[in-house]
Amino acid sequence: MHTHELYIDNNDNLYGEHVSYSGEATDKYYHFLWRLKPGNILDTIFDKTQAYLFDDYSLARDKAGFEYYLKLKDSSHIYKKSPDGKESVFASGNFNGVSWLHPQKDGSMLYVLRNSVFRIKQ
Repeated sequence: MHTHELYIDNNDNLYGEHVSYSGEATDKYYHFLWRLKPGNILDTIFDKTQAYLFDDYSLARDKAGFEYYLKLKDSSHIYKKSPDGKESVFASGNFNGVSWLHPQKDGSMLYVLRNSVFRIKQ
């Protein structure tokens, strides 16, 4: 599997995404989400979809299960989604080109932009 992000929840389930690219002729990206449960039980969370991972799911999560993500057409916000699905803005700024989000135990967020690491404190 080709994956860029992994997440382990409080029950030791490992989550990942498999990314594929259809090629320059169609220029489409696809992914599906999987979960590996203790006991080596592998299942699919979301079937293969034409989208980027953060369009429908985020593996950048904190211990409480909140998801953090950017939207493809909105580089001025980092969003936060609660486990019950409520979306809010975590931070506002210029996040164009941010490639990785890393929630921290203290409530701050590390993110990577042009090979530099930045922190947002709440």
